[in-house]
Order: sequence, then structure tokens, then C-alpha cells
Amino acid sequence: MFKKLLFNDNCILDTDTNTVILDIDPNWHLYNTWLKKNPYENLQLIKQKQAELNWNQGQPIKYKNTELKYNREGQLYYKKVFDFNGNLVTRKEYFTNGALHSTLYRRGYLTVENKYTQRGETSELYLKEFIKSNKVLKSIKYFINSKQVHRLIKNNSYTEYYENGTMRSNGNLDLNLKMNGLWNFYSRDGIIESTHSFKNGKLVNHSVLYNQLGIKSNLIVHD
Repeated sequence: MFKKLLFNDNCILDTDTNTVILDIDPNWHLYNTWLKKNPYENLQLIKQKQAELNWNQGQPIKYKNTELKYNREGQLYYKKVFDFNGNLVTRKEYFTNGALHSTLYRRGYLTVENKYTQRGETSELYLKEFIKSNKVLKSIKYFINSKQVHRLIKNNSYTEYYENGTMRSNGNLDLNLKMNGLWNFYSRDGIIESTHSFKNGKLVNHSVLYNQLGIKSNLIVHD
């Protein structure tokens, strides 16, 4: 059996004898004979060589303003592009099948990050976030297999939806992303189900429960 060497095309490694054969070596004909009988296996050797070159011993490959990193199978793991000052401008990460895993790009003072889930051989966007100074200003989560918004967080406002687009709940968050103030919950038909008051994520004051007609049915007082 043979193996391609990483940085030389005019020689081959005989793995049975652990011998490197140059193309001027009389034994080079052994490789040529094997090559004629095993074109598919030779193609695999070429792919293995390229994969090992891409992997680069686990280190990213850098040129100009671009940085690439590959996994051990030689598949692209991420691509980063920097400006002339070395600041990250865009980043793309990939699943092992080559589909997008996430993207990031600068848009003025904002950073926009998209995250994807695998869909067979492709991928589907499920989360988009707008970030400034490491703080998420706006977050949009989508239902899987649908472009319908599942959850929207903008500044401290939180809104969640059913698959049919009807609002599921809405309220505010504090700086620690804990539920804060008055929150409302609705049925799939848009009928009020309950209202609650929160402080630091804990129920306070009282909660109001409603029946299927949206009429108050119970009052729960919290300590």
C-alpha cells in the first residue's frame, strides 16, 4: 500500500516497507502498476493528503486578512475575515457536512450573529442576535422547520408566540434576564389565561387566573 507525502509530489511512501520511493527510483514502476489497477484508491490517497494539509496539525491557516481552520477530516470548521487593524469583520462556522452552523458580521457598531440547525444536507436559521459591546440588544428565535418567530427579546421586552403566530406571553426582563414586573399569558386562540407579577424572577403580589372564556376564575396571593 502507498501513501502520498504532504509536501512532495515526486515521491510516494511504500507503507509496507516504510520506504520513500522517488520518481527516479527503479521501483517507481511498482507505484505506476498499482496506480493503473487502483485508480479509486489513489483518489482516496489524494483526498487524505489534502485533508491532512487542510488540518495543518490543528492550527488555523492564515493568509492576508483571512483565517481558515479545518477538522481532522479536512473539512472547513470556520472562516474568519479581519480588517486592516486586526478586528474581526465576519466569521462563518460549519457543520461537518459543510452546512452553515453560525455566522457573525459587523454592521457599524452592531454585531449580528446567526445560528443554524441542521436540516439534512443543509441548515436552517433558528436564532438571530444583534449585539453591542457584548450586550444582546435584540434576539429573534424561530420555530424549527418554519420562518415563524418563536421568541422576540428587544432591550428588556420579552414576547413569545405559538406556531400559528398568536402571542403566547409577554413581559419584561431585568438586567440579569430575570422575569420582572407584570407578565401576561394567552391561549392559542388569543384568550387571556393568566397574569403574574415578578421580581428577580420570583412571583410577588398576586396572580390572576382566567377560564377558557377569559373570565377571572381565581386569585392567588404570593408572600
